[in-house]
Amino acid sequence: MKKFIILSSQRTGSGYLQECMNSHPDIACYGEILIGYGGEYKKMPPLLLKRYRRLRTLWQVLFSGALLMPGRTVRDVFCSDEAIASKAVGFRVMYNQLERNPLAMRAVLEQESVHVIHLQRRNLLKKYASHVLMHNHVRHGRKAAHLYEKVSAVQVRIDLDAAIKYFRKEERVQQKYTEMFSNYPVLPLFYEDIVGAGGIVFSERTRILQFLELSDGEMRSKQVKANPSQLEDYISNYEELRARLQDTKWVDFLA
Repeated sequence: MKKFIILSSQRTGSGYLQECMNSHPDIACYGEILIGYGGEYKKMPPLLLKRYRRLRTLWQVLFSGALLMPGRTVRDVFCSDEAIASKAVGFRVMYNQLERNPLAMRAVLEQESVHVIHLQRRNLLKKYASHVLMHNHVRHGRKAAHLYEKVSAVQVRIDLDAAIKYFRKEERVQQKYTEMFSNYPVLPLFYEDIVGAGGIVFSERTRILQFLELSDGEMRSKQVKANPSQLEDYISNYEELRARLQDTKWVDFLA
């Protein structure tokens, strides 16, 4: 059995990648088990917390045991019946889940022979805009952060100083985790390269399967893209943003 993790950060397509990998007959890919979702702990928070993302996550991480016993949480996934029946087994882990919990960091780093699929997103401006929308998805009339049916586009205003602060932080964190896992077998992936019509682009699918030493097979998702491709179609202060970034190293995010 090949053990792997999808190392990423929010709004980078890790949920899409997880769903695609789970469609392959030889792969079992779990969710964000280090905060109590998508693993062997099957209970969900009370419905009254559905609208409150932070409270819902706090409930889940406490009652699943993932906060204090992340090592057990990881072992349960790799020893599950589904894992035993699969040729490759893994889960999603976000940078901030490791940052906030040293026990979780240790539980991941202590795994022997784990392969790391490092998923990143090149366009940090689109990532930040998606981040802002995610935190306000209920107010914008969206039922969930991941969508399975087309919805109307919404407008979002970008705080320019906050966006630039976000770019700098993301660049530092991406570099930190690239270096941290440099001694592991690592497959770098980028959101912009993998997303195709209903599944992973063929060339990237081939890279993933070769990395995990698996034969070819389906890797599809029913998720749909929530936002328009062009930033000016959903960022209400786009012209102001364009002027601010024009003479910076981040100007390519506007392309």
